[in-house]
Amino acid sequence: MTLRRVAISILPLFVLSISCFATADDEVAQDSSTWGFQLSRELMSPYCPGRTLADCPSSQADELRLWIYEQEKQGRTQGEVEQDLLARFGEEMRGAPRAQGFGLAAYWGPAVLFLLGGWIALRFLRRQKFKKEQVARTAASATALDPEISRILEEEMRQ
Repeated sequence: MTLRRVAISILPLFVLSISCFATADDEVAQDSSTWGFQLSRELMSPYCPGRTLADCPSSQADELRLWIYEQEKQGRTQGEVEQDLLARFGEEMRGAPRAQGFGLAAYWGPAVLFLLGGWIALRFLRRQKFKKEQVARTAASATALDPEISRILEEEMRQ
């Protein structure tokens, strides 16, 4: 079989696959403009630990997502729906802790620890440098002899 025949036989499959992907992307783009879609991507699923509500494959998660979309169509605000869900399933649905109260430690803690570690490392390195310079000075002063002893040694070596 020649290369031309292979290309001609594969071309319709390629065009068909591109058109399928284009329609799927259009559907997602329409859906992603709503706050219901965004909320399902932000909240963790109570049915699939470690996954967002949008990524959970369970039928219960599907029902919960549809409930969110329905609430949006009925005109409720995102905050109201989110509060209902958090009251029903608990704070574990949040993907990240709140940026207030004790939750601030989750945001500021790593930065503070990183800076503290850098400061400790800098102090340690400066002390090591100081010790090295002090040892070098001590070694230099140990090799330098007292002028009187130098004179005596020279006299002894002449004899």
